[in-house]
Amino acid sequence: DASPEYNDFLQVAEELQMVDISLLFRKAETSFFINLHNALMLHTHYYRKSQSGENLKPLKNKLAKLHQYKVGGQTYCIDDMRRRLLRHKQGAKCEDPRIHFALSLGSMSCPDVRVFGVDELEDQLTEAAKRFCDRHVRVDISSDRSSHSTTTLLLPKLFKWHGKVFGQERQKMFHTLAGWVEDSTVKALLEDGSCKIKYPDYDWRKRPAGAPP
Repeated sequence: DASPEYNDFLQVAEELQMVDISLLFRKAETSFFINLHNALMLHTHYYRKSQSGENLKPLKNKLAKLHQYKVGGQTYCIDDMRRRLLRHKQGAKCEDPRIHFALSLGSMSCPDVRVFGVDELEDQLTEAAKRFCDRHVRVDISSDRSSHSTTTLLLPKLFKWHGKVFGQERQKMFHTLAGWVEDSTVKALLEDGSCKIKYPDYDWRKRPAGAPP
């Protein structure tokens, strides 16, 4: 049987039908859809009884469209929310790159889930970018048989998939990234700009129950 908490959650989801999105200003709409995106992700995993460690890669497209919430008079799946967040209302593409660090599908390599407030949105988006980069941006130093060392900057696949958003040119991407990292070695590599880049495989395993979602 469903828990009382889950039944309360379903009741709140039903009440989304009464929300008038047209009354939300831009920042309120952004925080609303980020939170709704991640709530639907958690709801979907709960409903389908996703298992910890389960490979979500074959399911990622299905998960993004499997379930929907009705908001006002329109239905939104995860994919719909993602597209709305990354575009202006008029349809012109205008991505805030930090939003990519706020949206999760529940895998190990996905960003952490948190609640985003309207008044705190700017600071929270920047903090989300810093937390994600702190966890995933790494430096690899390897040596060959002649003791020649090679320094490689390991970047999350998000930077490869959405490269244009973070800066179409290499130096622009490095400049953007430098504002989100604290590690002095990484910062030095970004400022130098001549290092090799590698994008390690994305870990699509479902996060364990009790781990940060």
